[in-house]
Amino acid sequence: LRPKQWIKNVFLFFPLFFSWLFLEGHLLFEVLIVAFLFSLFSWATYILNDIHDRESDAHHPKKKYRPIASGIIPAPFAFFIFALLFSGILLLVFFYFPIRLFSLFLLYFIYSILYSFLLKEQFLLDVFSLSIGFIIRILIGAAVISVEPSLWILSMTFFVSLWFGFSKRYQELSFGTSTRKV
Repeated sequence: LRPKQWIKNVFLFFPLFFSWLFLEGHLLFEVLIVAFLFSLFSWATYILNDIHDRESDAHHPKKKYRPIASGIIPAPFAFFIFALLFSGILLLVFFYFPIRLFSLFLLYFIYSILYSFLLKEQFLLDVFSLSIGFIIRILIGAAVISVEPSLWILSMTFFVSLWFGFSKRYQELSFGTSTRKV
């Protein structure tokens, strides 16, 4: 599930902070709820990615210890957990939040599928597509509080996350921990 990846979802709070609406308690509560749901939803996408990558992850120095790659959790059971999280969260978002938010959750899922199955194996596109994931987080945070994100917050998010992505790839190359094709 990679719960320590929740830190990425701090980006959902940026529209609330930069719009100066963080003082309104009900909006903060709504963003907290959506951030929690989105964390669960992103966990589902990590499961699907780990099922897809289980063979290559088994040869990675760190990823080989992940439950699916190591065989602790069988792929069919992991897929069941994925389906449960995916459908449960989408139903909650569909029935309790605006359709725009539901659409953004679906967009994130489509992005995750494209990344896991195609984009992460394409030179430069892998890092650029990671930045798109952060842009979608900003869009979700903005949709929760019904504001339009500024071009400034979108571009800064894109470039900061691009920097994070290239830094991570550089670190992988420097320490020899990369098993990536690109």
